[in-house]
Order: sequence, then C-alpha cells, then structure tokens
Amino acid sequence: MERSKIVTLHEEGYSEKQISEKLKFSKTAIHQPVVKFKTYASFQDLSGGGRPKVTSQRDDHMTKKMVVCSPTTSSKKIRSSLLLTGADVSTPTVKHRFSHEFGPRTCKPTRKPRLTPSVKANRYAFAKPHLKWTV
Repeated sequence: MERSKIVTLHEEGYSEKQISEKLKFSKTAIHQPVVKFKTYASFQDLSGGGRPKVTSQRDDHMTKKMVVCSPTTSSKKIRSSLLLTGADVSTPTVKHRFSHEFGPRTCKPTRKPRLTPSVKANRYAFAKPHLKWTV
C-alpha cells in the first residue's frame, strides 16, 4: 500500500526528499520502491534467490514422514534411504531440512549400558530365587 503511494507521488513530480517528509519515511525507504518500480514495473516482492533445492517435494515429504514416525532415526539413515530413491543429498542437507523446514528437532536415542557377562550373571542370580513370586 505504501509502495503504491510512494510511486504515485514520485510520478506526480514530487522529489524523494519531499515524499520522505510527507510520509515520514527515510529517504532510502522512498528511493528503493521507486527504483524497484522503474526496473520491474511491479510493487510485488520478488521471489527469493539462492541456490535451488537438491531434493524434490516427494523427497522432502518422505524425509518428514521418516522423522515423524521415528524421531530417533539418524540423518545418515535417512540420507541412505534418499539415495535409494535417486536423490543425491548430503547428511548436512538432511540435518538442515530437519531444523529449518520440518520444525521438530531430531533427538538422539538414550545411551544404555551394555549387558556385560557379569551384569547378565547378576540379573540371573537375582531372577532365579524370585521366579515364583507373585504380585
């Protein structure tokens, strides 16, 4: 709305300084929409630039589904399943999709102590006398 006012006033012959005083904006804030309208003949925001995505919407959907179904799945496992579908993505790309696009962050599974032979023997020694216990 403001951009159209700025361009209209500029086309009526007002200087950028006069427009900035009238609308209470900085001179730079007046200059940018005028130049943009002269260049592109539009008030709309331009689509974002940047590098195109490596993955397709289908790949993103599959990745999101894997994360939602089992949040402890590692990014390396998801990457390997994406490689099977033909999407050549890196592990950092998968991690970036997690954090920036899918919302929930991944989580590491809880570390549990290994069952060593001595731990197994202690458990068995405890369980054998208590085998016939009831609630």
